[in-house]
Amino acid sequence: MNKFKYLVLTALVVLLASCDDSLENRIDITAPENAQQLFTVVPQSADQVTYKLIEADVQGIQGIITIRDAGIMGVESFMKLENTIPGIMHPVHIHEGLFGNNGDRVITLNPIDGDTGIGRTFFDKKDDGTSTDYYDLTENHEYYVGPHYSMDDMSTIIAAGNIGLNNPPIPCGPCDGKVTALSFIYEGTESARITVEQKRGGIVFDRVVSPQEQFSIDGTDRKGTLSTEIYMSIDGAQVAKIHTSCSIPIGIGYAVSDFIIVAGESRNGGPLCDLDESDIPEPCNTCDGKVTSLSLVYNGSQTVDVKVEQQRGGEIFNQSVDPGDVIQLIGQDNQQTLSSKVYIMVDGRRVEEIHTSCSQPIGPGAIFGDFEVIAGSSRNGGVLCGMP
Repeated sequence: MNKFKYLVLTALVVLLASCDDSLENRIDITAPENAQQLFTVVPQSADQVTYKLIEADVQGIQGIITIRDAGIMGVESFMKLENTIPGIMHPVHIHEGLFGNNGDRVITLNPIDGDTGIGRTFFDKKDDGTSTDYYDLTENHEYYVGPHYSMDDMSTIIAAGNIGLNNPPIPCGPCDGKVTALSFIYEGTESARITVEQKRGGIVFDRVVSPQEQFSIDGTDRKGTLSTEIYMSIDGAQVAKIHTSCSIPIGIGYAVSDFIIVAGESRNGGPLCDLDESDIPEPCNTCDGKVTSLSLVYNGSQTVDVKVEQQRGGEIFNQSVDPGDVIQLIGQDNQQTLSSKVYIMVDGRRVEEIHTSCSQPIGPGAIFGDFEVIAGSSRNGGVLCGMP
């Protein structure tokens, strides 16, 4: 399998093994924020499809189910519903035929957690013990899924959708609105304890994984997204940082250290597409010729109304943002640059001023109150490097 190496504007975390594999005692030595990370794009041959689930007996509950060929793990089913009922586990089964025809139950899936709206299952057999695979579920037969309200109320279907032979899947799209879920394959040569920790929001995965085993992580904030960055550790040593804010391309085939992304979703873009050469950002540089774009993550503790105005050129952003949301600022003058300064207002009060003329250092890692730059570009320098 060919591997194409590229430079991406993300920091490479230096590997150091820890004598104690506990999280509390691990040794993390991080490269400077303006370092560039060497990563590879490894094309993936595994198939996957995503289907829409529409509301059924309970108004407002809808979402998706992704069926994926998970290699030695069999088939992966990933379900994510909006507006599920907190405190309730919603049972899920795959049935024969089309929804509404009362088809026989074929496969019992793990329930959907009403607190998160997420349910994930790896399987290679039907309930009767016969083998199944990705192609049986998606190309050879018709099936449907209808999550139930609860074990005590199996007659109420909260959402439903057909999968398989005659149901068109949802097309993939570029990352938009932050990543909600990622699946990785571990390419290491020995079993190891893998830990995935968010920049904000804590640990989302922590267990021993075997070579070629696949594992998955899901967003934990109130919008179901991951933090803007995640940190990958092997046996207690941090080995990589991955941007999950959508400020840098991310998709299937993204490979770093001993991990390859084999599936994923973003909040507004749906299933992530395969990466190719055109998705890879150019090498970073210092700001030159005024800023053309900035991505800011809001790190405050509560929802606020944010307005961003240019010194010249007027308002360029005005909406409510939640903690962890990413604000995109795009230059709109005849050279597609921002004004020399932009002003951030929170709940009607000016709180920050950002120099976007390149007269002062600016790039990922620059902090302005509750706002942090996570990506950007300038007219002559292209992609902005991180702050020293």
